[in-house]
Formats: sequence, C-alpha cells, structure tokens
Amino acid sequence: TKAELQALTASDVDTEAGTITISKTYHRKYGVEMITTPKTPKANRTITIPKFLCAALQEYINKIYQPDADTRIFPYSHSCYTDAFRSHTKKAGVKPIRLHGLRHSHASLLIELGFSVLLISERLGHENVSTTLNIYAHLFPSKQSEVAEKLDLLQTNNAIYYQNLTTEQRKTQETPINKAFPGFSIEILRISVFLYNFITFKI
Repeated sequence: TKAELQALTASDVDTEAGTITISKTYHRKYGVEMITTPKTPKANRTITIPKFLCAALQEYINKIYQPDADTRIFPYSHSCYTDAFRSHTKKAGVKPIRLHGLRHSHASLLIELGFSVLLISERLGHENVSTTLNIYAHLFPSKQSEVAEKLDLLQTNNAIYYQNLTTEQRKTQETPINKAFPGFSIEILRISVFLYNFITFKI
C-alpha cells in the first residue's frame, strides 16, 4: 500500500538477499507525520523481489544523500509519486491506472503465472486468504477449465496405457509406472478405464 511504501527505510531493503521487509506504515494527520505498525499481524512480512528490482532500488538508494538505516527512501507526498506515475504511463502509451492499481496488477499477474492464492495472500499482507479470494476470485474461474482438461488428459493416457499392457504385466503389476512411482497400484488404472468406459456408455 502507499502507507507501507512511504514508511520504507533503507534498512528495510536488502538488495543482497533480494528482500523487502514491511513492518510499519506512514501517515500524515493534521500536518504531523506518524509512523505506526501495520493494522494486522499478517501485514508484517518480508517479501522476495526479482534481481532487476533489486538493481533499480540499489541505484535509487545510492542517489540519496548520506542515508542511514532509518532514512525513509520514499519521503515525498503521495501526490508526487502519483503525478510521476501518470507522466510515465502517458509516455509509455499505457492505459492510465491509479498508483494503487499496481498492487492489483501484481496480484493479477501472479494468478496468471499460476501461483497459489496462499502465496499471493502472504505477499499482499492480507490477514486471511478469504480476503484475497473475495477480491480476486473472478480471476480464478479460467483455471477451472484447465483443471478439467488436465484430468481428461490424465484419464485418456491412463486408458491407453492400460490397454497396451501385456496380460502378464496386468497380472504381476510389473509396469513402468510401478517402477517409477513405488506404491502406485495397477488398480488405479483399472478403475480409471472402468469409469471412462462407463461414462462413455462402453459398458
């Protein structure tokens, strides 16, 4: 969030480890600057960041005049960052969004890349996974069809594999799958074939 961003200090960013630690928020009330703890325990978190972001942050921090561990690295008002962001999106020809929208864009990208809702929830600092699902549930349905397709493919491959087994292999259960996956029962294949034939009216 913007409050977390503006509270970040030089010591919160570890470019060697590739992490950012979020442990406080910044607020300005009646002209008085305040640093407070996050609203919820889960909002206290350490997240990993990619190498390109580490390099960009280190270059940025190096430009700050004599920073110490408690120096806020984003000390300007929210409007300054909003204006700069608006200017850059315009130059890049990108559809304008709010600065806070980058948080949602990040979450949406992680969902598209296939990361779990639990990991995304931890990264965003949500207290409960249900909060993440309430906000981003509409982005997950497309994965349901993918699940069905993969189960169909598994079933088809199981049926083909079982049909190609020799009689001796079916009796002794000495199959490549047994050798590759100890404990894998040939009964799983038999049940899969039975269900497939039953559902497709072949029995």
